[in-house]
Amino acid sequence: MALAMADKVDEAASWSNYWETQRTQAFDPQDGVDERIETLWTDFFSNCPDGSALLDIGCGNGALARLLNGVAERKQESYAYTGVDQASIRPISGGSLSEIETTFVADKPIESAQFGPQSFDRVVSQFGFEYCQPNITSELIMSWLKPGGKALFLVHTEESQISKEVRYTLEQMRMAEESALLVVIYRLLERLDQLSIKGQKPDDQCADLRQLINTTCDELETVAQDLPDPLFLKSFVSFSLGFFSQERSHIPPSVKLDNLTLFSNQLLQHRARSLQQAEAALDDEALSKLRIDQQRQGLIWQDDHAIKYGELNIGNAIFISKRE
Repeated sequence: MALAMADKVDEAASWSNYWETQRTQAFDPQDGVDERIETLWTDFFSNCPDGSALLDIGCGNGALARLLNGVAERKQESYAYTGVDQASIRPISGGSLSEIETTFVADKPIESAQFGPQSFDRVVSQFGFEYCQPNITSELIMSWLKPGGKALFLVHTEESQISKEVRYTLEQMRMAEESALLVVIYRLLERLDQLSIKGQKPDDQCADLRQLINTTCDELETVAQDLPDPLFLKSFVSFSLGFFSQERSHIPPSVKLDNLTLFSNQLLQHRARSLQQAEAALDDEALSKLRIDQQRQGLIWQDDHAIKYGELNIGNAIFISKRE
């Protein structure tokens, strides 16, 4: 039995669901880390000539557009921003991007985007480029960049903290799935619903299922104590037990079943995103191959280094340019 009572979700749909929440970034905000990332992009955008056209690959809900808007406001300059994402996004709207001209293209893989030759002065991506097909995307970037144009990609690497946390989470998801906790909860709620319809009280079968749920939760909590980052597993157990909390005792079992199905779907979408993040993370060999591929396309690989906050590895910044 799977982790959740639902079929595997479409990968693009899992990101569409994520951006539906109107978040602007695909990682949890952390003091200092956000500031370090903002500094990277603010420095890069501050060197853009007035009137520059910028392309954002895997733009999400427009985190980089917000930073670019701040630079435009401070420098009293104008920029044209185009963001492309494969998912159905919900970009920042209203006056928050009033200083720049914005175009967002949703449901469009960058490999199938169509822009004219030499359309952009800058190409950027924050944790988006590594999800693309590198050969095709690099060829397109070579075509789309103007002579002397520059690109900056902040990418997941296997050594970055985000990638490590994703791997921890996936391992804990595996443990949760193998425990079959959600399946047992489903069976108990289903039984309680059947009995409530008949006007009967919980029976021995319900008691056995409750005992199994408690035992399984205790086992998972014990396992979590020995993990380096057990946040997911602890949250999973807490949420699972919440279906039977005193505060929710008034909720009918049928409603709890609906909530459990929703929770299951959310877990599947979270796992689909996590798997993509883990698979997209670049190791040294992949970075080396990317550099060779882009040089073959005629792009100049200027720099590639880890972006850190203290000892925390955020990801690698890749600086690329096109000859004049």
